[in-house]
Amino acid sequence: MDKDSAVDDGIRKKRLSEKQEVKKMARTIKKATKLPDMSDWTDVRIDRWLETHDTTEILKTAIQEQRVYMAASKQTKKHISLRIEPVYLDQAKSIAARKGIGHQTLLRSLIIEGLASESKR
Repeated sequence: MDKDSAVDDGIRKKRLSEKQEVKKMARTIKKATKLPDMSDWTDVRIDRWLETHDTTEILKTAIQEQRVYMAASKQTKKHISLRIEPVYLDQAKSIAARKGIGHQTLLRSLIIEGLASESKR
């Protein structure tokens, strides 16, 4: 066997092993419908989870929710006047600054969350 043919055989074997590895991974991939709490996971553990789970459904759901949010945010907003105690306004401004958003944006999102919560009751 000459040198070129040995190299070709090595390349073929490597390709075959890569194909077998891909097939093996395809058999072991699980469908994921929601992400687990990864707050205390290491990067390695997160990588392993992502390698063994199909996140297509999660992405589809996220895209759909983003479309709904975008459609809702494009609705015309109506200006209102709201009287609120200064202590609560200061608290809202402090929280908003910590989150890096405006206090009116924070208050609007809190109102929307509260309405959604009350609607479910």
